[in-house]
Amino acid sequence: MTTSIENRFIEFIDNAVTVAKEYNSNIISMEHALLALIENSEEVDVTLDKIQYIDVGKFTEQLKISCKNKRGSSKLKNDPVKSVGVIGVCKKVLETCGSQINVTDLHLIATVLSLYVEFSKSDAEMEKIINSSANDPQALVRALENLTSGKAIPNKESAVVKKNNRGYSLTPNDIEYSILEQESVMFTLKNCLVSNTGEVILLRGKTKSGKTTALNSLAVWANSMKMGKAFILDRHHCTMGNGDATAILKDIIEAAFSEIESSVIIIDDIDLLIEKFPTMRFFISSAVKSGLSFICSSSQDYSAKCITNAASESLVTTITMPALNKKGIVKILKDEAVVLSGDTNRCIDEREFENIASIAISSDSINPQGYALNILNKAFSVASVTEHRGIISSQQISDAILCINQSYDENDKGKVVNVLQNLENNLKKNLFGQDEAIREVVSFIKSATLGFKINEDRPKGVFALAGPTGVGKTETALTVAKELGYEPLIINMGEYHCSSSVNRLIGAAPGFVGHDKGDGVLFEHVSKHHKSVIVLDEIEKADPKVFDVFLSAFDKGIIDTATGKKVVFKDCLFFITSNAGVSSPSSKLGMIKHDNNDNYTFSLEDFKNTFRKEFIGRLSTIVEFKPLSDDSLMLIADKAVKKILHIAKRDYKWECTGNDKALHKFFVRKFSDKMNGARAIERGIEKELGEKLSDLVILKTKVNESVQIKVSEDSINLVLAQ
Repeated sequence: MTTSIENRFIEFIDNAVTVAKEYNSNIISMEHALLALIENSEEVDVTLDKIQYIDVGKFTEQLKISCKNKRGSSKLKNDPVKSVGVIGVCKKVLETCGSQINVTDLHLIATVLSLYVEFSKSDAEMEKIINSSANDPQALVRALENLTSGKAIPNKESAVVKKNNRGYSLTPNDIEYSILEQESVMFTLKNCLVSNTGEVILLRGKTKSGKTTALNSLAVWANSMKMGKAFILDRHHCTMGNGDATAILKDIIEAAFSEIESSVIIIDDIDLLIEKFPTMRFFISSAVKSGLSFICSSSQDYSAKCITNAASESLVTTITMPALNKKGIVKILKDEAVVLSGDTNRCIDEREFENIASIAISSDSINPQGYALNILNKAFSVASVTEHRGIISSQQISDAILCINQSYDENDKGKVVNVLQNLENNLKKNLFGQDEAIREVVSFIKSATLGFKINEDRPKGVFALAGPTGVGKTETALTVAKELGYEPLIINMGEYHCSSSVNRLIGAAPGFVGHDKGDGVLFEHVSKHHKSVIVLDEIEKADPKVFDVFLSAFDKGIIDTATGKKVVFKDCLFFITSNAGVSSPSSKLGMIKHDNNDNYTFSLEDFKNTFRKEFIGRLSTIVEFKPLSDDSLMLIADKAVKKILHIAKRDYKWECTGNDKALHKFFVRKFSDKMNGARAIERGIEKELGEKLSDLVILKTKVNESVQIKVSEDSINLVLAQ
């Protein structure tokens, strides 16, 4: 069955009801839901066949046998009701997608099968059905989750795209969870929808600012108020994120023009779609000129010029989306807590609603609302499993976040292996002159990240990076974080030089000044980002009491805040940077006759003597970062210059030319020094070259100019080519 405009979520429920009726069942079971999906969706059938973890035919037959065995004896008088499992499916799908509008067949089958596999662990009949058809049920679940996240399986994409005729949708009659509308934005969007005079409204905003929610709310409002039809296109509606969005857009435009009542086309993430399908903009321009309106969302800095051709540029109006307000998420959490409290006879501390909302908004989740609801539900589950009889508080919330993060980790192994294979090479592309140090760091990270630790509760690694300033110690940690997908936290230990500063790490105890200011930087960060790279910069400057906090973190992998909350570091990497053990020269770095490595010495013994023995004993390794050679400084200058010139070309269409080697040598000779290493060169290039280019901008030099960079002994000059 192929549908093009019906709401898939509502259709799924209707089909499940039909299947349950066929078997005279009073309850819509998981088996009915699965049969409804498999028998009524070509996309589901092709997808399950494609991932090859399950025998679809055998699985379908087993489901039918199960339904026949539970068949009722007489015809039903009323419609069957949803079972607990099917209610869980509906809820989880909506949490993932945000609303019914975004639900696709892939979301449905991934969710239903995931829950079916989960329930089979405690249901013998379910276990028998799934094991008879799938050799590795968990691998099946992971494959489906990869598909819904946009990860296509090679060489099979075309088969699915060919059979999938969906790609856009109309709005449903209602939305599962209410949202807090951004009133000024919604007022403007509604006016556009009502006037429908042939224009493009571009809603720009930062990630997770509520753009998608606003568009969904607008579509729901249009449908409920009979204000015309709103056709919706986003990149997730293209099969597995890789369908032909241009072809889908053409179908939408045809459908919109064929409607008697006014229509509007809503496109979410238009910047990402146009980047992949640039010809879309020509169809948009043509449709706008013919009187059709578009309402689109994009990133904060996306230019309206990129949406249409030059002739239609004046028809684009830009609106900036205000920051996401957590008030709406708090309202949703309170509504959900009423239901959970009634089901479990437990209640939650009112203050935790804002805490959960804050964590969700600042998390990495693309759907903070869904993530917040997940935390709340998991907190009630934790309270039930631990037989906690009191009010659900911050401890249960912290445990819930840990449970959620750990369940996500099971699906990360394959991704991590791919990253680790290329980690050393990728680090060397960004960091120059430290190949030996990088090799040593990567060797430890590989084993620790893949779980080969004797004590699994300890952090994945505690690396001491020793060496002079500006040679890449902190940059190494940040690049590791970027490559692994970990959230970085840099703590300047020079700010923790007194004993009272420990309160900034773990919060102040009740009754002490600062108790109301939170649980400290470690809890605030790690509770939201359990996979973190934590950089302790210039550790030797910290007070001994601060060292005590980290001794516990490195040894046990866990610390308690002043209010008793636990901070767990088992999935964290610590990088400690220090100048201890380094003796520096009096001469200046730069283009000198001998190699800079001759100017510095590092003593491992002096480094160890700087710190307490118990601290040294908790380090995974001590890695020496050597001074940068002249060749490395030249490479750093080359990278920085290219960055500045790339900006000139990207933003002002200037082609800058010159003697690259002479330019790099000039910057290294002028700006390198023993105190700041590579940083001094980068800052010098930013100041010298950046200021020269800025002068051209201020003088309103025409774009598409050719700029020649001329280098003399003590200066550089920019000359416009004649």
